[in-house]
Amino acid sequence: CHNSASRAFRASGHRADLSCSSCHSNLHTRGGTRATVATCASCHDDAVSDVKASLHASGDFGPTCLTCHDSHRVALANSATCLSCHGEREFVHDH
Repeated sequence: CHNSASRAFRASGHRADLSCSSCHSNLHTRGGTRATVATCASCHDDAVSDVKASLHASGDFGPTCLTCHDSHRVALANSATCLSCHGEREFVHDH
C-alpha cells in the first residue's frame, strides 16, 4: 500500500528506523490519522520551538509544519514556499 508516499518519505532524509506508524497511528481505521504539529515535535521539538517564538505563531491563523513542509516529501522551506503566503520577494529576502 501507499508505495509513492513510502518512497517519498524514505528519500526525505528521515531516519531509516521510522515507519508509517511512527507518525500515523491507527492507519487502517476509518478516517485514519494525520500527522500534526505534535507528531512533528516528537522529533523536531527545536524547530517547533523556533516557530512558536517567531512572528508565525502570532494569531490563530499561523502556519503549521505542514503549511511549509509536505508530510512525505519533507524539505527545507524555500523562497517559493514563503512567497506563496507573503507574495513580496523583497519581504522574503529581507527576513
